[in-house]
Amino acid sequence: LDAWTPADVAALVTARLGDAPPDALLDALAAAAADRPGLIDGLLAYWHDAGALYDAATRPPRPRTGTGPLVILPTTGWAFDPAAATDSGRRDPWSALWAGRLAALPADARAVAQALAVAHEAGALPLMAIAEVTHLPNAAMQAALDDLGADGLLDHAADGLRLVPGPPAGLLAAGLAGDAATRMATDLARAVVGRGPWLPHRADMPDGLMPDLDLPTPAMITAAGLALRGDDDDLAANLATQAARRALELLALDDAQRLAD
Repeated sequence: LDAWTPADVAALVTARLGDAPPDALLDALAAAAADRPGLIDGLLAYWHDAGALYDAATRPPRPRTGTGPLVILPTTGWAFDPAAATDSGRRDPWSALWAGRLAALPADARAVAQALAVAHEAGALPLMAIAEVTHLPNAAMQAALDDLGADGLLDHAADGLRLVPGPPAGLLAAGLAGDAATRMATDLARAVVGRGPWLPHRADMPDGLMPDLDLPTPAMITAAGLALRGDDDDLAANLATQAARRALELLALDDAQRLAD
């Protein structure tokens, strides 16, 4: 969804609450409205359940705790207590919201999302690489992408598919058991560059390096980032060398430094 203006957010929240929302609530929702307005309903429900958003006429404000700034809460209408929303020990609301949404994903959509999560820091994934690693047929793959798109998880980049920024990548990767994420990173790296006779073991090459790969630079950098996270040291060394050289040629110095390290 496109970014919403403060007036858009205020109108939605007013409609949901049936009354004018407190300014503190609108301030707390500002980050959500900037890029994920679809999460606003979930965040309102989360804060209401947590006791941070409440009808002031039904209960007095809780006693002040902590050392943060004093917030004068209303005694009528809706009230929002920022301290209650950010209590130490309370789960980060964004992670809590995302965890619930991820748990409800169909199995195929979750498999695709986990592949994207493993590649999140490396870069966008080509669709064919995702299909090779998840082993999903075309119809199932399209249904999975539709599910992820409908749930606001999918970002269509110019060079492939990504997860949206935020907690989903970490939550999904954490859900992979044991060394599954490491193995998947290697499988995805090989899927991005392709499986062919030109991808030999490094020791079989006269100069210790595989031949230059005819890949677009973004795909090369993604493959190298995945291989560096994976469990094939030879593949990682070869791809990182080529990707760092490509990045330097394009003056992409941050990528070049990351790959060289």
